[in-house]
Amino acid sequence: MLTKRILSFGSAPLPDLSVHYLLVAGGGGGGNFDGGGGGAGGLLTNFGGTALTLSTGTNYLIKVGNGGAGGRKTSPTTTAEVGADTFFDDNVAGFTALGGGGGASDNNTGPSSNGGSGGGAAGGSNSTIGLGTSGQGNNGGTASGNNGGGGGGAGEAGNTDGQGYGGDGLANAITGTSITYAGGGGGDSRSVGWPDGGGADGSGTQANNGTNHLGGGGGARGQAVDVTAGQGGSGVAVLRYPSAYSITTQSSSNCSITTTTDGNDKVSIFKYTGNTTRQQGNQLIQFS
Repeated sequence: MLTKRILSFGSAPLPDLSVHYLLVAGGGGGGNFDGGGGGAGGLLTNFGGTALTLSTGTNYLIKVGNGGAGGRKTSPTTTAEVGADTFFDDNVAGFTALGGGGGASDNNTGPSSNGGSGGGAAGGSNSTIGLGTSGQGNNGGTASGNNGGGGGGAGEAGNTDGQGYGGDGLANAITGTSITYAGGGGGDSRSVGWPDGGGADGSGTQANNGTNHLGGGGGARGQAVDVTAGQGGSGVAVLRYPSAYSITTQSSSNCSITTTTDGNDKVSIFKYTGNTTRQQGNQLIQFS
């Protein structure tokens, strides 16, 4: 007669380490005095889809880009800087959100910088809009007269709601709360700026230069000729994973991590904390 023996080790096995991600690169800032708004950062997500399976005790590198600047009236004219890319372990997973396009300056006859959800918008009367990157968003808006166009957002092209408005971002509830990510920066209308497309916190107001906008919302406009336009919001990487696991930081530079709990999951948000143009924050992590 065979006897079945059941062994118990006193604890249930850990769930699979499946990570859902959302990545948004830094967005372009709002334009100043004839300048076009910068495009939002590229938005990538698999939240609600197939999760990424990771391993414990393995190093994973998060890089979070900063925001680019909007266009401005300047002599000689220059194209604004674009936002840096954001990615989750590019060597392993290959998920990269491209930095937002810069807004064009007044009378810049060449195209403004492309990239991210929205290409940078046109500035002044003789500028060409930047095109959104395929798969990550929409085009920048067209200038009208001396008014700068709005930068493209993740949800729509720039300059669709009114002259100089940045394109809307997209809402996502990976953190447990619906947040709008990747709105385009607003272009300027001479001395009166138009609102931008909204940051990840849904405000994107002209009173804020964009650095507190998770997800790359448009920044504030500059106030006068030759004054630097507003900087775009910080890039952000969001990971959602079973609460049985924890993240340990192995090394960090110009990057912060905030972890909260939502139901049976933890949500970790990585944000760029530096202030240098076209730079990225680095965070090397392990799951345990």
